[in-house]
Order: sequence, then structure tokens, then C-alpha cells
Amino acid sequence: AGFSLRLVEDMTDSWTAFTSERLAAFRAARDRNLAVHGAAITEGLEDFYATVASLYADGVIGGIRILAVAD
Repeated sequence: AGFSLRLVEDMTDSWTAFTSERLAAFRAARDRNLAVHGAAITEGLEDFYATVASLYADGVIGGIRILAVAD
């Protein structure tokens, strides 16, 4: 397709930690998030962050970083 791979890196462990930490930080800032975003958005974001963190923690999803350059 006109690209050469330069790097393929498994990011699963890093992103598992990141999503867990992001959820914890979001929950810790709940009062601020409610004031800034309102209840509906705060609850929706918390549900999204919790779902993603759970999917990584349970090994349902993983991630990779790909670096490709045009030939």
C-alpha cells in the first residue's frame, strides 16, 4: 500500500494502566466534573471510562502502536 513498517509495539500493559488511572482520576474529581460538565455528561464519561478500563483489565481488548512511513 506504499508504506513500510518501522515499529510495531504492544501497548496493552501501558494502556491497561492508563485507562485504570484515568478512571480513578475522573472519579476523584467527580465534584469538579459535575460542576463543569453536568450530571448527564459526567455519568456518560464515567461509564465510558469504566467500560474501557474493564475491557483492558479483563483482557478483552489490547492495543498496538504502529509507525509506518511512505515508501
